[in-house]
Amino acid sequence: MPILIVADVIIDPLIASNLESIGLSGLIEEKQKSKYKAAVEQLKRRKDSHLVDIVIIFIIVAMSMSFILNLEDLDTVDAFAKWSMILKNNEPQLTYAGWWFCNCR
Repeated sequence: MPILIVADVIIDPLIASNLESIGLSGLIEEKQKSKYKAAVEQLKRRKDSHLVDIVIIFIIVAMSMSFILNLEDLDTVDAFAKWSMILKNNEPQLTYAGWWFCNCR
């Protein structure tokens, strides 16, 4: 989630600059400029909508809860081995994901 916040700070000015450049470049005919300006305003309203933030948070919570509720399934060797371990020379070895999971608990 923090990367989305950082990306928002970096990307917002770039998008605003590009939209302004498109509007001033002559790419849009005079008779279409009012539609373009209306579309830009609609985009700004949607970008600043809290609905998108709520949906993202809901998805994160739902995925986290799904993972937490299914942790007991990780006790079986097959379920855990699918993503956390590989066999190398018939020896179990942690994958990067398995290493992260085991060290971050």
